[in-house]
Amino acid sequence: MPSKAAKKVSVSPHMVAYASEIKKHGISALVDAVKKGKLSMLEVVEIAKYTPEIQKELLAMIKSGEAKTVKKAIAIRKERHSRMKEDEALLREELEETEHKIGVLMEKREQLCKKLNIEP
Repeated sequence: MPSKAAKKVSVSPHMVAYASEIKKHGISALVDAVKKGKLSMLEVVEIAKYTPEIQKELLAMIKSGEAKTVKKAIAIRKERHSRMKEDEALLREELEETEHKIGVLMEKREQLCKKLNIEP
């Protein structure tokens, strides 16, 4: 099918397949980026592999100049995601320590209440 369409519009079958992938999985801003010549078909196909939310994020990085290429935008996003996971692990560790301290304090409170003969 792509080869018939490709012959019809004088492009390679790969380009027709890429266009189909972009249309199927890409957000409308990806199509606009190709039409306006801001990104190549191959770059847009790479972005279209991600969820719509991530596609928007990657496009925003490129548009703002934070990332000069799709490859760089993907690398930046992966690095951020990795840092977020590290931060989350640290927060979970801190939460666990805090819960332990609360447990110790509650135990201490019960002991003091017993000594004072009052309800905890």
